[in-house]
Amino acid sequence: MPFLLHPRPTGPAQRMLVNFYDPEIQGPDSQGRTLDMIIKWSDWDLETKHDYIQWLFPLPEESNFNDEAPTVDEETMLYFRQNEELKKGLKVAFIRMLWFYGFEADYLSNVRGEGEAEAEEAEGLETLRIQPKGRDIGYFSRWLSDSDHNHMRISRIIRSLRVFGMHTEAATFYFALLDTKRDFKLLVGEQSLSYWNRAFENPLFVAPDSTVVSWLRAHAGPPWDDQLEESNSPRSDEAQTGLENDHEDDHGGCIIVVPLTH
Repeated sequence: MPFLLHPRPTGPAQRMLVNFYDPEIQGPDSQGRTLDMIIKWSDWDLETKHDYIQWLFPLPEESNFNDEAPTVDEETMLYFRQNEELKKGLKVAFIRMLWFYGFEADYLSNVRGEGEAEAEEAEGLETLRIQPKGRDIGYFSRWLSDSDHNHMRISRIIRSLRVFGMHTEAATFYFALLDTKRDFKLLVGEQSLSYWNRAFENPLFVAPDSTVVSWLRAHAGPPWDDQLEESNSPRSDEAQTGLENDHEDDHGGCIIVVPLTH
């Protein structure tokens, strides 16, 4: 394992979370389930069980539904952000939940341009692609509603990815949801859309429900986080539209090219 600047977290619950995602330890959650066990669950299990999502996508805020779920403190976030092995596990969990919500995802490595300059610029990049599994509206039935517990899970996933420095995954998922809603004319309640937007756009230290996590003020996210923290206001509609257009492709999916190491 490469040298890690930040030590493992000291809190018992936070150490348990790190062990849960550590591929060498494969520690259990509070119910004795490992990450690999949960990833292999059926869609029915993922739908009907409600005490695993807080382990797959933990947050700095306490859960109102699972008092045994660990919360992310600063030590945990810093350790997670620097540890590619932990983030690989988080990517696996992310891709499994994408499939559950009607999407398929691919990480395509070693993207190259046509010319020598473009090839040099693209060296060390990968493409993250998220697109609907198909044209059947039934693929999206788990979030095709005015309000649903899966809407809360989606907000959690977006925010958790941002907290752990996986801004590309958060952005690609957010825009894939918006694109799919638009293309398939899906019904999603305005309150849920607002929470997804806040999970994606709020300064990182402000949760979608407006809870303030003070220690997160010191940790910037992607470029738009810096702008938001300065203005403490959402981007304009024009800026939002521009960012959406930057990330859309022509095939009903969302594609972003990013560094291999986040």
